[in-house]
Order: sequence, then structure tokens, then C-alpha cells
Amino acid sequence: MILALTGTLASDTTWTSSAGPILVEGVLRVNSNVALTIDEGTVVKSLSNASLSVRATLEVHGSPNNPVVFTSWLDDAFGGDTNRDDSATEAALRLDRCVCRWAGDGQRS
Repeated sequence: MILALTGTLASDTTWTSSAGPILVEGVLRVNSNVALTIDEGTVVKSLSNASLSVRATLEVHGSPNNPVVFTSWLDDAFGGDTNRDDSATEAALRLDRCVCRWAGDGQRS
């Protein structure tokens, strides 16, 4: 099962691994005063033109043995074959052991 999202999160939301991969299909906004929590083991995939814009709280609770993974929808290594093409395509960019801080404009509005 894949949970495909686009639009606006207007209330506190928690993503868990039990939902299957989370697919961000377009612009997904998290309104101000809203918390998005992502639990350990959750895989978040996105289309190449998609984005996640958080204007409030983002909490990511991965663990060393069960990390939260942000990746392309073309990446079959995590969350399975989301685009259902077996191994015909693969993600071109991989970020291993990285810290992402203040991506985007880094401001709350």
C-alpha cells in the first residue's frame, strides 16, 4: 500500500511505517502551528517535481537500526518498487550519512 499525498496538512499528523511508503506527488505544505511527526522506519518517497514545505514543526524519529528514509520514488531499495517498473529506472542522487538543516528558507511564517 502506498499513501500518496499532495496539498496541505492543516492538522497535526504522524506518518508511520505501517502506512507503507509515503509518496509526495506534488507540493505538500505543512501549515504553521501544525506538527508533522515521522516515526522510525517510515519511507518517504517523492516525484522529481515534488516538494515538502514545512512552516511549523517537523519531528523525525528514526533510529540507528530503523531510520526514516527520504528518497526518490524511483528508488526500489527502500519501500519497494513504487513506480512498478522492476529495475528499469533508479534514483540518480543518494545522500548517505548526511545532516540536512534549515533546508529552504529556514523561516517560520
